[in-house]
Amino acid sequence: MAASLATRYNASVYTAIDAIDQQSARPDFAILAYPVISMDPAIAHRGSRKALIGDTPTAEQQRRYSPEQNVTPETPPRKYGSA
Repeated sequence: MAASLATRYNASVYTAIDAIDQQSARPDFAILAYPVISMDPAIAHRGSRKALIGDTPTAEQQRRYSPEQNVTPETPPRKYGSA
């Protein structure tokens, strides 16, 4: 979820209702521990993929919810970690 929030912070997920909704949701940085960074079935964690996009996602859903496909120059700095 943290990787998705770091790359999709500007996605419109509901209709704005007040001034606070006009503020940027972009985090200043992201720390990702054991991140789910892809929905590609060849490398994604199967349980996470199913929970986030279901059993039969479209190619567009798979791309949209794959953080590694959505990195831009505006994406905040990230640190990754696992043991």
